[in-house]
Amino acid sequence: MVDPSNVPQKGAHKDGCRQVKHKREKSKKATGAPLTASGVLANQAPGAQKIIQESQLITESVKSAPKEGSETAVKPKKNKPRPSKSARARIQAAKASLTTESPPSSTGIVKPAPDVKEPRLTTVPVSASSSGVPLAKNTHSKVTPPNPNPNPAKVSESTPDSTHKSASKRGPSKTKPSTWKIAWMIKETTGRPILTIDTTSLQPDNNHIHSTEGFKTLCSYNWQNDGTIYVPGGPPKWTPPPLPTTLAQDAGHHFIDQNAARVPKYPFEPAFRALSLMNPETSLTAVDILANRNSLRKLLDLSAGKKLDPFCMGLNLINNTLVISRKERTAQHMVHGAPNSGYGHNFERAFTTPDKDLGNSSSHHRVIRYRIGPLDCVVRFEVDAYYDDTEHDTADALTAAMEKLNVAEHASSATPMQPPGAPTIAIERGTFISPSLLAEIKAKKLNRVADAMPQLWFGRTPCFINGNHEKGTVHSVSVTRAEEQFGKWEAANQEKLRKMVGLLVDIKRTVRGIRGGAGLLVYDVKGGPLKVFRARSEEGILPKDIVEKYWGV
Repeated sequence: MVDPSNVPQKGAHKDGCRQVKHKREKSKKATGAPLTASGVLANQAPGAQKIIQESQLITESVKSAPKEGSETAVKPKKNKPRPSKSARARIQAAKASLTTESPPSSTGIVKPAPDVKEPRLTTVPVSASSSGVPLAKNTHSKVTPPNPNPNPAKVSESTPDSTHKSASKRGPSKTKPSTWKIAWMIKETTGRPILTIDTTSLQPDNNHIHSTEGFKTLCSYNWQNDGTIYVPGGPPKWTPPPLPTTLAQDAGHHFIDQNAARVPKYPFEPAFRALSLMNPETSLTAVDILANRNSLRKLLDLSAGKKLDPFCMGLNLINNTLVISRKERTAQHMVHGAPNSGYGHNFERAFTTPDKDLGNSSSHHRVIRYRIGPLDCVVRFEVDAYYDDTEHDTADALTAAMEKLNVAEHASSATPMQPPGAPTIAIERGTFISPSLLAEIKAKKLNRVADAMPQLWFGRTPCFINGNHEKGTVHSVSVTRAEEQFGKWEAANQEKLRKMVGLLVDIKRTVRGIRGGAGLLVYDVKGGPLKVFRARSEEGILPKDIVEKYWGV
């Protein structure tokens, strides 16, 4: 028989429910939080007793807690886990993208959050060059979605180099280079471009371009390691070792432009010190263009529709002559022997030998004069070597040329001479080498004379020698008489050459209208236009004594 006291009564059950509900409602009024316990008697449902006890504990803790902040949820909350590193990065990247799209500040610099550590740009921000000239945003860039592990942008307000640290993280741009690559060009300009040239729509000149008229050698010289020049100097002789020969990869300091590195203020000045010894009576009043071979090659490439890396050239007008000077961010560079450093410098050392008393020479330079269509041009270039395939000594054959150029043969008693107002010391030393023996040498896997033709043509260099190698081991040598192909190359590139002439004429006309006759030619966007600016400095490109002597100004 069942004891009636052990049988649950309906009223008791309902009252129990009401009691639990009453406590929960009381807790809800105090906290505004949703209920967490079930409305079931502890002795009739599994775990109900535990739920009721937890509800009571929560209610008591709420009552004893201070009123401040009592509107928050009462139910126990677990500590929110700290976002992962990638999640935090995505949040920061989203904030950074909003920052870069907001209007720039009055200084043109977008300031990121102070806790940013590593730079990464999704757009190219507005920054300022070292001269204070604002550099416009790259309108070609697109906002990229944040990467799995990006970092927000960080732009420095002080130097262009700090902008490079952030811009370089984005990978190569199709058009606009990093700011630091062009800031050194812009800082030398004033105002907006005077002339903007669309290189894709150049008009060719009407004159036929050919090299059959020949050329004239004005002077030559060797740079010595001590900073003096030997005149006429001479290139090293081609003296190949037995094959196969294994070369080490290039390493160490190498000049990009030795003339600018040694005489940065007047990079053409050494050539005129050599000219004063070899052809002192030369007049340059009728010359249209004075330039380095490298500058003409770049202008030809642009005329051919090629997209080049950014570059800058100095433009100075002396009387009727446009002087185009080569400008580099640095005139020399360090080669660390990386896998892509090449073998060209070591190939030259291993396969050539300097002539007597020229062992300390670091380079040989020539200055020649010829016509490119209607333009009378004087061109300077470096010569790698001379190639003499005859068995007899050529000294006797060159004596007449030496006398004609008014150059004395080497004398051991030669003393340094210091022309007035110039730092370069010119010493008469060396034997003039005939232009018909000059050679351009390269170390490539295959002999590609076609790639070297512009260099050979502008320097009127007759011979091309290639060291055919496999991973630095030269197994054969190819010798090509390139001058025999000049006519064919001119015919194939006639329109490009004419466009280059038209470009030079336009640039010269523009510089003539610049006050002081000093400008800058800037190509700052790969595939973009050429721009002519007025130069910030109107200082001459040559010392006054040279200008007076050869131009009569």
